[in-house]
Amino acid sequence: MTVNDSRRSVGGGIVLIVSGGVIVVGSFLDWFTISTGVIGFQGGRVPAAYSGIEAGGLGMAALIAGASIAVAGVVLLATRSTRAAWVVTIVAGLVAVGIGAYELTQLDSAFVDVAASNAANNKLPAEKITDLLTRLIDSGQVNVDPGMGLYLVLAGGVAALILGAVGIFQADRGAHAPASSAKAYEAPRFLVPGDPESPGGGTSPSLGPDGL
Repeated sequence: MTVNDSRRSVGGGIVLIVSGGVIVVGSFLDWFTISTGVIGFQGGRVPAAYSGIEAGGLGMAALIAGASIAVAGVVLLATRSTRAAWVVTIVAGLVAVGIGAYELTQLDSAFVDVAASNAANNKLPAEKITDLLTRLIDSGQVNVDPGMGLYLVLAGGVAALILGAVGIFQADRGAHAPASSAKAYEAPRFLVPGDPESPGGGTSPSLGPDGL
């Protein structure tokens, strides 16, 4: 590995650790916030915000994806170059980007699902809460906004995905690079009569009585 390759691996490992950490932090921050604050209803209430962890399975998946990216970065720092670390980065990055994009495009329904499952002091069935929240959102009385955590998950996933794609491309290119055809330098040899490698089969010329 050249000095430049080693530097790229170190830099890539650090960026992966940061990207994974951003996703992990984003998993614990708010994913959904509502403009009206806490929504109270008979027998329970809906908080004004939900974090990624409170979002259930997708929040845990994002957390695992972020941790996997960070671990891949640590492995890359320790070994300087490994294709497996880049593969893990790409897969985990796709997971984080997919979760972030899905939650952003399905913001209202995702919030309703989370709220119906996690309503505090809930004494109503989930179907009733779902219907109540859906009517409030459709009528414009409640607006659902994405929280900072959701943006962090998406941003960290995009960064890891791009870096992973570049890293695996460089790893594959290095593995298939042609070997150098340059020959090692050899010091010149001065051949003398009688040398086995000299022209004439290695036989020394016969000398006459006068040395000619």
